[in-house]
Amino acid sequence: MPVDVRKLIFSKDEVLAAFKDYCREQHMVDKQEPIEDFVIDEKTPTDGHSVVAAAVSFASNNPQKPHQIKLDQDKIFEVLVSTCKNLKIPLPRQGTKFVRKHNDGLMMIIGISEKEMKNTQPV
Repeated sequence: MPVDVRKLIFSKDEVLAAFKDYCREQHMVDKQEPIEDFVIDEKTPTDGHSVVAAAVSFASNNPQKPHQIKLDQDKIFEVLVSTCKNLKIPLPRQGTKFVRKHNDGLMMIIGISEKEMKNTQPV
């Protein structure tokens, strides 16, 4: 049975811009707070499936305590899907989706089986 696998690789700058836009759209930070950096953490628990999380740092009035927002894997996926929608990159609604660390950025992988391909409509 054929499977279509799509891999989208987001550079560090693209992820930084995506996190900044998402955090501001969701009112997690003030629109004037500049983003400083982010850290991606990828762990593989005993079940063998990698789990990705991110800590996004924004500048604050106190340089000793930057404003930090933590995003779990579901939120990271939401950020990447939102970015794809904004850039008009078509994504299937169905399929098995993964987010992985890739160098300094992120990689989103979507696998679609033949059965899912027949029922798939773009996001």
